Amino acid sequence: AAHFLDKNRDSIHPDLEAMIMDSSDEYVSRLVERKSGSDGSSRSKSKGGTLKRSKSTGGVYGNTVALQFREQLSSLYDTLCSTTPHYIRCIKPNETQSGFVFTPRMVTKQLRYCGILETVRIRREGFPVRRPFKDFLRVYRVLALRFSLLANR
Repeated sequence: AAHFLDKNRDSIHPDLEAMIMDSSDEYVSRLVERKSGSDGSSRSKSKGGTLKRSKSTGGVYGNTVALQFREQLSSLYDTLCSTTPHYIRCIKPNETQSGFVFTPRMVTKQLRYCGILETVRIRREGFPVRRPFKDFLRVYRVLALRFSLLANR
């Protein structure tokens, strides 16, 4: 742990950076983007990498591994915040994950840990799911029309 900070300030070796930029694999080559300098020279910059000034020494350190990780994590967080994720609970049917073979004890245990059994119990007690009226109307409008037609006969 003594050299943790020094290790995380390690820069990517220029030869490795050049090899990544020249890769024939599109994904790999996009890991490092080329930037044009103000003098017209071409230099490389890893995605999200910038020069930072060290608070303790006042020196400038470049695109470090820790800086890249932090900026990639920030980018991932921004992406996740801009989406509306939906979660799916997957239940393993058996230890071997074979099709059409269910181990009831294993499935029940997973359903209990996921809270599904508790949700079913609560629903049985008469506490329904509360849907916004617009959604309810959109789903059950057809039934309402049929019911009103039968009532008029």
